[in-house]
Amino acid sequence: MRGGKESNGTVGALRSKMWKAVRAYPCSFTCADVASVTGARLPIALTFIEALGRVGVVRKEAANNRVGFASYRLVKDLGPKTPVVRRIYVVYDPNSKTSLKRVNPIQEVING
Repeated sequence: MRGGKESNGTVGALRSKMWKAVRAYPCSFTCADVASVTGARLPIALTFIEALGRVGVVRKEAANNRVGFASYRLVKDLGPKTPVVRRIYVVYDPNSKTSLKRVNPIQEVING
């Protein structure tokens, strides 16, 4: 890491490791769990998992007052290829070659 920035190759490799870790957890996990097993810094794991949450790939199971320690669960396994989080807050699924839109929590309640 140079100058406080991580190269795209490093971030891409970390995202791949984080995606594999998320898919491997049989139950719930925390961002701290994912960061710990992949070697990612907590803010990077938190950003990645929150992006997956915004599009409905993971769901927050239980909140926690400590940053990175809320419980999440994988609810939509996209496949082995790592989803790409775009800077415009879109998640691209290379398995289906589609962009996943942010889930509207109100619509989820209505559709139940």
